[in-house]
Amino acid sequence: VTEITTIDRQKGTGVKFSPDSSIIPGILDFEKLRDTCVLLSHLTKVKISLTKDGKRETFEVKEGISAYLNILCNKHHIDNPNFLNKLTIDKDSVSLSMGWIDQDVNILESYVNASQTSDGGTHVKGLQKAIIEAFHDQYKKANFDLQDISTGLVCVLAKNVSDVKFNSQTKEKLITKEAEEETYNVVYPELTKWIKQNKEFC
Repeated sequence: VTEITTIDRQKGTGVKFSPDSSIIPGILDFEKLRDTCVLLSHLTKVKISLTKDGKRETFEVKEGISAYLNILCNKHHIDNPNFLNKLTIDKDSVSLSMGWIDQDVNILESYVNASQTSDGGTHVKGLQKAIIEAFHDQYKKANFDLQDISTGLVCVLAKNVSDVKFNSQTKEKLITKEAEEETYNVVYPELTKWIKQNKEFC
């Protein structure tokens, strides 16, 4: 028997449910469910308990999304990533954590309402636009593009969208137009400030 409990500390509420075998037939993929709990604990900072056969495991990540960068590196078989610097934003329905490591990689995972958007979408476009313009405005570099600063970048972006629209039922790509501008408006000023404070790195 598997039981899942989530607790929202800000609202003081808890939600408990157990899978119904009449609705979800077959064997439940417990490891996949566990991975989902780990992800949600990072994206939402909500305390989550997962119980299987009387054994309970609790997931609680107070650092939130910033701690997920190390998990991303592990997923891509990068041991002991040495982040040169990190930027974390949690503001106006946008959560972002990004940093650079001294390796030839470019890793980006994006989420909308806690669902992964493997093909990105408008929120990712807003992020990319903010990155390009923030670095360009600070350095006035000719022929500057995203590739110039994407090497070594590890990034996770999560966006909450009320009027959410995807390109398909699988939710792989966000097409809500407003999400691009909303993401840009949050990331650009914060990234600009970060660049000014980290001249030795940039």
